[in-house]
Amino acid sequence: MLSLEMGGEVCNLLVDWSIALTSLLYSHCVGMFIAQGYCHKDELRIHPLLATSFVAYYFLFMLVAFFAVVAFLVRALIPGVELEPQFDEPHYATSVQDFWGKRWNLMVSDILRAAVYRPARVVFSRLVPERWVSVPSVFVTFLVSGIMHEMIFYYLGQVKPTWEVTWFFVINGVMVGIEIVMKKSIDLKKFERSPIACTALTWVFLSIPGLWLLFPPFVRLDPCVRVCKEAMAFVRLVKHGHLINPNELACPISM
Repeated sequence: MLSLEMGGEVCNLLVDWSIALTSLLYSHCVGMFIAQGYCHKDELRIHPLLATSFVAYYFLFMLVAFFAVVAFLVRALIPGVELEPQFDEPHYATSVQDFWGKRWNLMVSDILRAAVYRPARVVFSRLVPERWVSVPSVFVTFLVSGIMHEMIFYYLGQVKPTWEVTWFFVINGVMVGIEIVMKKSIDLKKFERSPIACTALTWVFLSIPGLWLLFPPFVRLDPCVRVCKEAMAFVRLVKHGHLINPNELACPISM
């Protein structure tokens, strides 16, 4: 019986490692393909919007895959430990509110809910009727999130903020606010019967401001090259034992 249990644990461990390695290999292959395609988009006559869409898909996929791989590795290395899910199938979101509130980056959502949304509700409850107090509270939460992301972009690129990223979150905050008002004012149950249509419409509302305001500054950061240079600098640190400025290194890929 003990040997069977050990065999089952070994089998599960091998499955977890296989899934993790397969995910990393797939991500690497897709990333190299998209990076090279974006680099030669003019020669291949790819429309800039389509090229940005490919990059957006890749980095969103990589973000989800990264946390999934981490969860697999933790479960494989530390039996019995289970991490809280970072995402909940965001591609199945049926509204903008559902995407941001229940499916995307759940840990950050919980932090913003506790640190910004709830205190904002306390403040606005004195100014706005209880029925509508969530609308300005949600908007403030998205505004704070936008400023936080703008700071991240600033520290990554060390360039003057364009505030595009902040406006992306402000627009999403407005959309979520409008959705809350509509749900409280109109009977939307008939729309809930068509989840496919709701999901498609949700991604239209998310993609338009995303491709307009979020991903262009992200692409301008040249993230693939930055990660490549940082990785090369780390490898040289391990090999030679001294720090190297990543900007002094030449990366074989370029976007």
